[in-house]
Amino acid sequence: MALALLWLLVFSRRELLIQCGAADSDQADEVRKAIRTTLSLNPALEPYIDVQNWRVICRQTGSTIQIEAADAPSAHGSRPSVVALDELVHVENREFAETLFDNLTKMANGLGIIATNAGHTRSWQADWRELARTSDNWDFRQHTQPASWLNPADIEEARRRNSPTRFNRLFRGIWSPGGGDAIEQADILACIKRTEATYAPEEGIEYTIGLDLSTKRDRSAMTLLGSDPRTNRIHVALCQSWSPIARGMVDLISVRETVETTARGFSADVVYDPHQAGLLVQELTAAGVRCIEMTFVASNLSLMATSLMQIFRQKQIELYPDPQLIADLQRLSIEERGFNHCKLVAPSDRESGHADLAISLAIAAPRAIEAASRDVQGGNIMGPLLCGQSNRSGVPFGYRLSSRNSLWG
Repeated sequence: MALALLWLLVFSRRELLIQCGAADSDQADEVRKAIRTTLSLNPALEPYIDVQNWRVICRQTGSTIQIEAADAPSAHGSRPSVVALDELVHVENREFAETLFDNLTKMANGLGIIATNAGHTRSWQADWRELARTSDNWDFRQHTQPASWLNPADIEEARRRNSPTRFNRLFRGIWSPGGGDAIEQADILACIKRTEATYAPEEGIEYTIGLDLSTKRDRSAMTLLGSDPRTNRIHVALCQSWSPIARGMVDLISVRETVETTARGFSADVVYDPHQAGLLVQELTAAGVRCIEMTFVASNLSLMATSLMQIFRQKQIELYPDPQLIADLQRLSIEERGFNHCKLVAPSDRESGHADLAISLAIAAPRAIEAASRDVQGGNIMGPLLCGQSNRSGVPFGYRLSSRNSLWG
């Protein structure tokens, strides 16, 4: 995308206005970074191009690439010669995409470019794709194999790490039907190895509580995970949820009492989403319970999603047959959120909530993985996460070991 737009900018014989849109400011900036890299490798072009924060300008012709992000306020009432929209499936703001292409429609000889990964078939992005595929106005091309420059070992690792539906969508360009593609049904069933909940702590096990709190509409949920560093395995010891009752409110007194009793009985830390949890956490802390904040920022959401998928794909977790937890896990999907970020999502309804038990499990999963990878002398063994650092919430994160040393969590 960057090479195509830079070519137009340098070699066009007339002044062009090019609008380049993306889901958010991070992803929009990828085009600008790629242009900078291209100029550094082709210094003969540098005198002609001025790279600014949100514009790239050709000094000779005045042609401009205007970088637009869906999450930033900007004026779209322009008349662009070219509109380039990157990663359509990540653009949540449909009106943003519509405005860009409505602007293009004003131009008799305008050029529109959409580049995107595969998404979900029940989406407006899929409708746009089908329109382009069947229209004579579009040149439609698709690539259904992993990129040729990728390391085959990394591709195989991705295949083992992800569910088949997700791997096919991300690496083979196959659009998924949407809904419940985070964890394969077979993996969930294969992890049901315990017969019932655990009501007393087991020797040598370190416990972590994940707490997803809601005051109304959705359920509040608690999941207790046990980590065994001797086997590097995790099990769901106990889970419980609270539905809204009188006046549509969750009984937060019952939630606090249960969480406090469980944390004391199992010597467990409580990892929680701070949204709406301020007073409850203050009371738990005053009662001597250690509480660790897991803010729902992009990096933590990605860490929760990848950690949950990891322990199911690797069969590292053991469940007992709790119907609500299993149903919640089956409803989870993965949604990409801009460049290199993803999050767990699930449809919400009055009866089933918002997959709250599964989310509470995901909140606890990164810390449970760390505890399971700790050796009996108190250090860390070589596991999926190399811990020892923490983000601002205090939840461990790690680095994925590969030829690129890419940030894993």
